[in-house]
Amino acid sequence: MKPIGLGLPQLLVLALPAAVGGMVMALLIQGAETARYAAAVGVVVGLTYGIVVPALAAEIIAEARAVHAALRARAQALGIMLSNRMDIRGRRTAVTVVGAVGTCPLGFKPGDRRLVSSEGRLDRPLCHPAVAGITNRHLRPGPNGGGNAHCVCPIGGQMLTLKVQ
Repeated sequence: MKPIGLGLPQLLVLALPAAVGGMVMALLIQGAETARYAAAVGVVVGLTYGIVVPALAAEIIAEARAVHAALRARAQALGIMLSNRMDIRGRRTAVTVVGAVGTCPLGFKPGDRRLVSSEGRLDRPLCHPAVAGITNRHLRPGPNGGGNAHCVCPIGGQMLTLKVQ
C-alpha cells in the first residue's frame, strides 16, 4: 500500500502558525505602536486558519476513506475477508510487516504498519489470516517482548511475516 504523504497545502497549514507567530512577536518587540497591527494580523490569521484547517482535514479524511474503500473492494473481489479488530487488549500494539514470500494480493509489503488500540481496534484493516496468525498466539518471542507471526495467503503461496510489538 502506498503511504499517503503531505501535499503543499498541508505543509503550508502546518508551517503557518510558526511563521505568523514569529511575525507577531517581531511586531510586538518593535513597540507598542505596532501592537494593534500585530493583534489584527493575529485575528485575520486565526480566522483564516479556522476555515482552512477544516477544509484540509475533510480532504485528508476523504482520501483516507477512498484508500480504505479500494482495499475493501479489492479484498471482496478476491474473496478475502478483512477485519478491523484483534483480540489483543490492554495496551497499544504495533503490527509491522517485516518479511514477505511472494506478493500479497492486497498489496501489503514489508514496512507496512498497523496500530492496534488498547481496545483491540486496528487503525486500518488486516486480512483474517493475518489477524488469526497474531491472535492465535503463534508468536515467537522477540527481544522487545513482542514476537513474529506468519500469515499464509488463502488464495496462493504468498506469506507475510508480521512483527508484533
